[in-house]
Amino acid sequence: MKITVDREMRLDQCVLGDLSRTQLRAAISEGAIRVDGKIVRIASKKVYPGSQVVRTQDIAIEALYQDESILVINKPQGIPTQPTVDPLRQNIFHELQKKHTYVGLHHRLDRDTTGVLLFTIHERANAWVADLFANRQIHKTYLAIAKKASIPDTMHCEDYLERTKKNGISCMRVAPHGQHATMDLRVLHRAQSWMLLELSPHTGRMHQIRIQCAHRGFPLLGDTLYGGEKADRIYLHAGKLAFMHGEMKKDLVVSAPLPSYFGRIMGAEKLREVNIGLASHEHNESIDTKSDT
Repeated sequence: MKITVDREMRLDQCVLGDLSRTQLRAAISEGAIRVDGKIVRIASKKVYPGSQVVRTQDIAIEALYQDESILVINKPQGIPTQPTVDPLRQNIFHELQKKHTYVGLHHRLDRDTTGVLLFTIHERANAWVADLFANRQIHKTYLAIAKKASIPDTMHCEDYLERTKKNGISCMRVAPHGQHATMDLRVLHRAQSWMLLELSPHTGRMHQIRIQCAHRGFPLLGDTLYGGEKADRIYLHAGKLAFMHGEMKKDLVVSAPLPSYFGRIMGAEKLREVNIGLASHEHNESIDTKSDT
């Protein structure tokens, strides 16, 4: 629901569909109203001609783990992690701001990538979470469907990546003077035309998994930017995060099951098998949290 303001007025005087003024004030206080892309929680705030006022619909976000300091969610497909150049586009960060007085962003998943995503919800957690990422002590495991290729069951991938543009779209390419990128992978299943991969990147470069796979001849299904077969989406999922909680001094492993649409390619039985494996490594598994390098 969106309107363009035609005169100066208070925010709670705007006419948004069939919302009463009481309902509009409630929506404002809940963080469900944005003015020119920014959440506004003050009903008396002035808006001016040309301003765009939007009532956002809540995005269903599943919490996988939460305490007083951090929140780990299962990111849905098709929603950006953070604000984009389009200020009116919904994103995970803004959605969480509706429910939490503080939200800290420390890493991101691409719009089409689903799965485990960590946020801080108290400022005291920022330092230790930032240290985990800086020291590569958060272990990330992804699952992807890729083009079948004659590769060994396990591989170590090491490249140098730099940003470029393809048809006006930002992307990455392998280049001798780029940023160092390393990743380990394991083939979980081979089918006639595709394979299911478990991927563990040790660095966090833009599109790292996508370009490192494509560079070796097995682009991800749906990843047409890097030469993958056209599909309804990119078949890449953040399956697991493993790290030591900086306040509890406790090892955590948080996992998110593969979305059901992976079953269209893998079949229901293989999907169920993989998800059982992910679930068996839930929160209480002991892990090695030493640096990847």
